[in-house]
Order: sequence, then structure tokens, then C-alpha cells
Amino acid sequence: MTSPSLGLSWLAALTVGAGFANLSLLWFVRRYRGRPGGTWFVALVGAMAAVCFSYGAGLTVFDPIALRAGLEALFWLTGGWAAFCWFAFALAYTGRGRLLRSAPVAGVVVAVGVLTVLVATNSFHHLAWSEFRVEPAYGAATADYDRGVGLVAGFALIATLIAASLVVLLETIVSYGRLFRLQTIALALTPVLPTLALVSYVFELGPAPRVNVLPLTLVPHMLLDAYALFGGDMFEFDPATRRIGERTAIDDVDTPVVIVDDSGRIITFNAAAAPLLDADDQPIVGDPLDDHLSATVDLDRNEQDVELLEDGRRRHYRVTASPFYGADERRLGYTVALQDVTDIVQRERHFAVLNRVLRHNLRNDLTVVSGHASRLESGIDDPELADAASIVVDESRQLLDLADRARELDRSVREGTEPSVVDLRSLIERQVAEVDAAVQVASGPGTETARRADVEIDVPQSLQVRTDPTLLGLVVGNLVENAVQHNDAAEPAVTVRTIGTVRDGRAIRLEIADNGPGIPRTEVAVLEDGSETSLEHGSGLGLWVVKTGVTALGGDLSFRADEHGTTVELVIPDLVDDDAGER
Repeated sequence: MTSPSLGLSWLAALTVGAGFANLSLLWFVRRYRGRPGGTWFVALVGAMAAVCFSYGAGLTVFDPIALRAGLEALFWLTGGWAAFCWFAFALAYTGRGRLLRSAPVAGVVVAVGVLTVLVATNSFHHLAWSEFRVEPAYGAATADYDRGVGLVAGFALIATLIAASLVVLLETIVSYGRLFRLQTIALALTPVLPTLALVSYVFELGPAPRVNVLPLTLVPHMLLDAYALFGGDMFEFDPATRRIGERTAIDDVDTPVVIVDDSGRIITFNAAAAPLLDADDQPIVGDPLDDHLSATVDLDRNEQDVELLEDGRRRHYRVTASPFYGADERRLGYTVALQDVTDIVQRERHFAVLNRVLRHNLRNDLTVVSGHASRLESGIDDPELADAASIVVDESRQLLDLADRARELDRSVREGTEPSVVDLRSLIERQVAEVDAAVQVASGPGTETARRADVEIDVPQSLQVRTDPTLLGLVVGNLVENAVQHNDAAEPAVTVRTIGTVRDGRAIRLEIADNGPGIPRTEVAVLEDGSETSLEHGSGLGLWVVKTGVTALGGDLSFRADEHGTTVELVIPDLVDDDAGER
């Protein structure tokens, strides 16, 4: 047995050096195995290192021919699997990882496996190559052989996998624009030089056709990978997260979602939309959306309400049509979401009926009852009957007051007014004056029992907010009225003051403090919980008016109560002059 004839050349040294360079990249990328495409990228880098080492080692073997041919075969084997790893990485990295479990990809695996077997057993059939010989170039043991149909088919497979990977990566650039542009462009450029080198080697092109420079081109491949990895945050900010997130957002939500093209033809839909479209057992992709709905949807309207039949029952849906665009800003289609609002519509109808009864029928009847009770009170000589009539009058007035508050709250929240610049001190002064006048009217002329209170206003003259003046006045008025009417102190006192700004200086804090008995904890609990039960219920609508109004204004509401009284804090947004609010 003759000893192997070996020789180290600069070409072999560079090729092996390229292998070590890829090993260094492998050391860094192994930490990203848990990221989308990370495992396949690690496998790719490992395969590229194997490509470099197998061919580099082959360049040192002049004899025996069988060993040199074996290393050449190893180069092709690792190259085929490197191409597949690159293809699998492109799918997983761009959010298409589930395709790796599909039948077409399984077919690709089989094809690469056949190439592996074909190359590994070439000495028995010579379908990959024949007439293998060593013809040194540049001092290296370069090989020359006749390319067979198996090798050409293998090259075609490798080229196809690389081309498919490029299409997948470039589609990501087109779809997501600059969001993933840097890393995706870098990744898309990586196979260009290796592919050109492989074409030159297979078809024996160029000034040195026997020299395979593909392993050397894997160095710029590695540098572009490193740039994408560290310069473009390849695995820190990957397109798979967005693509899978978009798909999950459609597939997993309970709301029916249909994607249509610009002509209104169905492209895809989620499972929740299938019953509405009657698509359980028939192909409907490509059909006009209106052909599968019991009502017409106007895609040019952003939002609309329609009635649709679902399992023979008529239900109400709020339809939102959101257009989406391509990279050239041309509208491609619409995402149509259909939200079932049947329960909301029914509640609104019931509320409208109850509101109409409260605002009109009940209020009118109470006005009649109050009028007749007042006549009875003034015309009855029996003290007990007069007291009973007085109770009827008082209770009727309180119920009328509740009806007025309900009407005022409904009108303010539903209709509202355009936000305008409001002088906060002037608005508070008007509300205090109205409360004072209402207390005097309620007490009657010449009555000494009026619950009057000393109201101090500590608000800068120049303080302004941009808000709904009617709604803010309703909130402040109810709070001042509550502080005055429920104050049982010997000398009732109420203070309305500003105490500074919040929310980066764009909202003002307003306090309304009194020295009364404090708001019962049950009242505050009802407001904080947002609902009433049979054991805990609010005694009136005043605080509900405040809570609803503050919410509609976009502000915040909080209460503090102790033995010294109650303090209500409002946060009023859209401060115009924050300097005036600083104290």
C-alpha cells in the first residue's frame, strides 16, 4: 500500500481558512437556535464549514485518486445539504416555517437524499461523474472529471433551492419595506457569489476551470451574514414575528375576518367567518364577497352596520373595511372584519325605550303628582295630612331631579359639543352661582334653613383648558352641589382649588374639598366597581353623572374621605396654559 501523496498550497490553505472563519461564525450564532430560523441557520453555517474543509482537504491529496474522489464527493454532499439548510432557513426566518412540514418540502428532502446516495455510490454507476483525475493547478490537487447527468441534476436542484430562497427573502423586502430591509438585503446577497462560482465549476468556465473557488466565496457570504446578524439585528428583530403575528391575529380571533382583493373577491378568511359565508363544504375563494353574504357590504365605507342571516337567524354586524396597499402605494384589497353587535343593538333599543319613559312619561306624571300634592299641602288643615302631602312633594321633586339629571347626562354624553378653550375659573364661578341659586329656590323665600356654604375658589384667573364646556360644567356643578347639600357642619365650607399639573404638564388637577361627613364608602365602592348590586347601590345619580362625565372627557376621578370631610380630585386633560397651573 502506497503512502498518500500530500501537498499544501496557498489555495488549500485559503480554503481551509474559510472553513475556520465559518466555524467562528458558528460559535456566535449557536445562541440563536431558539429564534425563528435559528436552528437552520446554525446548520447552514456548519454545512458551509464542512464544504470548505472537505474541498480544502481534497486540494492537498494528489494520491490516491480514490481518497481525492471521496473528498470531492463529500464536497458535493455537504453542498447539497447546505443549499437545503439555506432554503429551510429562508422559510422559517420569514414566518413560513409551517411549510417545512408540507408535502412539497418533503419531496425536496427526498431529492436531496437521492443526490446524496447518488454521489456517495458514484464509483458503482458513474452517474455523477466519470474519468476522475487529478490535474494540479497553482500547486493544489485540483481535479478534473466528466460531469454526468446526476451531477448536473444535483446542480439544478441546488440552484433551484437557492433561487427559491431568494424569492422568499426578496418578497419580505417588498412586503415589509424598510422594517426588515437591511438584514434581508444582506441575506439575499449572500448566495450570489457562491452560485456564480458553482456555475463556473460545474460548466468549467473561466480562466481556471478546474479551480473551485466556491469555498472562498463563502467568506464574503459569512461577512454578509455577520452584518445581518450584528448590524441589522437579524434575530433580534425578525420578519417571522410580524408574519406569524399577522396570521395569528386573523386565524385565532373570534371575530369573522375576510380578506378580499380590490374587486371585492374573497382571497382568504378565518374560521370564524366560515358560518357567515356558508363556506363549510364549498370552495369560495375567488367569489365576490356579496355572493356569500345576505346583505351588501360597501367596501368604500370604513364602518357600517348590516343585518346578516346566520343559521337562519338575523343578527346585527358592524362591518369595518380597512384597505391595504402594496409597495407602490396601489390598493391591493381590503381586510373586512365583521363584529357581532346584536346584543349591543338590543341593549341600546331597550335603553332608548327606558330613557324615553323616564324622560317623558314618568317625568310628566311626576310633575302632575307634585302639582296636586302642593295644592293638597297648602289646602289641608290637618297637620298629619299636611306632613304626608309635604313628603309627597319632596319625594316628587327628588324624583324629578333624578329625571333631569338623567336627561342632562344623556344629552351631554350623546350629543356633546365641540371642544373649545374654556376659562376654568369662570366656569367654576358660574357653577357655584347656579348651585347657590338652586339651594335658595329649594328652600323657599324667606326660609332660614337653606344649606348655604362658604365656597372658596382658589383657581388662577388665566388657567384655560380645551374641553367640552357643557360636560365639564355638569361635572363640576354636581360635585359642588353635592359638597354643599350634604354638608352638616356647623359652618359648611367648600374649597375648589388647583394643585398642579400631571401627564407631562398637559392636564390640570382640580380638588373640591368640603368639611362635611364624607362620602360613604359604599358610594365610592359602587363607582370604583362600575356596577350596582342589591346590597350596594348608589343613593342618586349625582356621582354617576360625575363619573360618566369625567370618563367622557378623558380625565380621572378619585375620592378621599376622613373625619375632616371629603376631597374629590379631578384630572382635567388638554391644559392650554400649564404655567398658570403650577403652584
